[in-house]
Amino acid sequence: MQKKMQRRNFLGNSAAGAGAMLLGSSLLSQTAEAKGTKKAAKLPKVSAKEKAALKALEQLIAPYTVGSVVAHGFVIQDLKVSGTWSGNVILKAQDGGTFQVDICRRGPQHDGISTTKFYSLYLRNGGDGGKQTHEDHGIAVMRLGNAVKENESTAPRLNVASKNAFWTISV
Repeated sequence: MQKKMQRRNFLGNSAAGAGAMLLGSSLLSQTAEAKGTKKAAKLPKVSAKEKAALKALEQLIAPYTVGSVVAHGFVIQDLKVSGTWSGNVILKAQDGGTFQVDICRRGPQHDGISTTKFYSLYLRNGGDGGKQTHEDHGIAVMRLGNAVKENESTAPRLNVASKNAFWTISV
């Protein structure tokens, strides 16, 4: 028998699985750091599929890259692809706080803060769509959305789910 899971329950229950998927793509940035040391740590291999997904995300948000300032001092700290759910851009504020932007396939419902022909960008702020967005965070999401609009016709398609699919998964 199938039953629908609440969004919050799904997110909480899938954190471990998503964390495992995120680990692979974030290892790419760690590899560069490890090469400069005398005793480089043994890192798990990243699959060709994970590398391709991360490259597609990088091309989609160009000219922004890790280290770029997007808006109001928010710097891209990391890029990740969480399996087939979303591309994630982690932004860091000058005060050290971070927030995440999810890039999902555009679906029939639940438009994000910024929507393009193929994608919707959402601010992951711990709310369920009812929490107010900090204006500066929203501006950063919209700037990333503008980059996605410019690149989506030429960048490889990011194979991700819509937020609606993410929120209505059946178990």
